Amino acid sequence: MAEVPNLPGIDMKAAMQNFDNDRELYKIIFKSFHKTHLHSGKAIETFLVKGEIESASRLSHNLKGTAANLAANQLSLQAAKLEQACLNSNVELAMSMMAELHQHLDEVMSGIYSVEKNESEVPINASTMVYESSEVIKKLDQLQFNLDADYAEAECCVKALRAYIVGGKREKMLKNIEAAMESFDTNQAKAHVLMLKSML
Repeated sequence: MAEVPNLPGIDMKAAMQNFDNDRELYKIIFKSFHKTHLHSGKAIETFLVKGEIESASRLSHNLKGTAANLAANQLSLQAAKLEQACLNSNVELAMSMMAELHQHLDEVMSGIYSVEKNESEVPINASTMVYESSEVIKKLDQLQFNLDADYAEAECCVKALRAYIVGGKREKMLKNIEAAMESFDTNQAKAHVLMLKSML
């Protein structure tokens, strides 16, 4: 899988620091950002037109934070300004900021989309991973459930997954799950489970 290239609208040096230079994790996060916020600009504008300023404020706040995590600094800054205008109930000012928000959001999204479009997929029978996809997903679902319900069963799920996931980034993510479980950090373990699912 190709490394993350420089992307428009994103400070890649700061981004790598935010994610401890884990490029695989960063790619997972920015793909999630693309899916979550692809239509956020239009949604905020719709809220403002309808007078639903609290909803516009909440979505602006969320966009501000997630953009900051990605080091999409100009987008985060514009979302922060928009959020403040909403908090001040200044709909006219907020609407005047939408064009610039769309510009920064489109810039970031176009860069992420270009990576997703050009990134080749690892074949399911590659040497880095030997598995039946449906069985792995089933085991991951069981693991996610048992992290809350039965820790012993969760450990059994991890042991079973080792037989399917061998080598590469996916095995590293499985080891991250094990490490979080050993520390009894259930929330972190769940986060890694979701990341591993997204890599299948």
